[in-house]
Amino acid sequence: MAAYLFKKAVVYVGVTGFTPDLDDAIRTEEVTLNFASGEANRRPTGGAAMGTGKTFIGGLEGSITVKVPLKGSGTAGTAPDIDDLLEACHMVGVNDPGVSETYTPSNAVPTLYDIYVQVPEIGGGTSYEVVLTGCVGNLTLEGERNGPVFAVCELKGVFQEPTNETALDSGSLDTEVAQNFKGTSVTLHGYAGLIIEGFTFDMGQELVMRPSMAAADGFVSAIAISRAPTGTLNPEIPAISDFDPYTVMTAETLGALAFGAIGSVAGNIVTISMPKAQITAVSLAERAGMLIGDLTLDFHETVSATGGDSDDISIVFT
Repeated sequence: MAAYLFKKAVVYVGVTGFTPDLDDAIRTEEVTLNFASGEANRRPTGGAAMGTGKTFIGGLEGSITVKVPLKGSGTAGTAPDIDDLLEACHMVGVNDPGVSETYTPSNAVPTLYDIYVQVPEIGGGTSYEVVLTGCVGNLTLEGERNGPVFAVCELKGVFQEPTNETALDSGSLDTEVAQNFKGTSVTLHGYAGLIIEGFTFDMGQELVMRPSMAAADGFVSAIAISRAPTGTLNPEIPAISDFDPYTVMTAETLGALAFGAIGSVAGNIVTISMPKAQITAVSLAERAGMLIGDLTLDFHETVSATGGDSDDISIVFT
């Protein structure tokens, strides 16, 4: 599938069937269009005068990847502008009015979302509008100490035939500025002395399409059928008496990975934590002349009598 990348774009995300307007507009860092792939059933020719008939086209699917900085709304207890984007990645937002908005994964049947992207025409005419419907997404996080933490959301869904449309209204874009990922503490398995440069997180959602003969587009929607969250951390190796990642790994120990508050102004503070992190690989390397351990992590949810607690990761905006 070919891809087309552009920077500083606006996308519109909402529950399937929504009509995009200015309140649905999201300012993004990057948008990647992964163009549709169509299923084809070519009927080969036979003997003399048989002919091929024609090739039948099945469902059209595609994906759109949106990269946005993690930042608050500017008002504590009010959902950030990327609320629908996070929930499209099978997260659930819980509001504590005037205090916080907390996002955790969901074990329920996914709510389906639509996404609209308008690519301006070179000639300055109407926009080329790309639409995916019935989407479910996967969330990844990227954080380094010389920039904000980015959320990268890949939405997979049913590709609609593009149209030329007048520009959608984007008159209420959020104006908060993301905070730098530095001056932030990190604690892994109770040890708070790690020196890291950055981290990654991947929700690991398995996204598949739901084919249907009755659907004109060949698919009903996408669906998420499982998740297996993973991540990486790159700390300098401390004294073994302080923290030994190899012992933690071989003992198969589960412990929390928690970052301190990113930002300090109410309404624009982000806190990320994973309560059950497990080190699954340690690869020794070098950074600035220091020995580091590239740690591979798996993240687990707490098991309860009714299933899982969906607490693999928590993203809190305060």
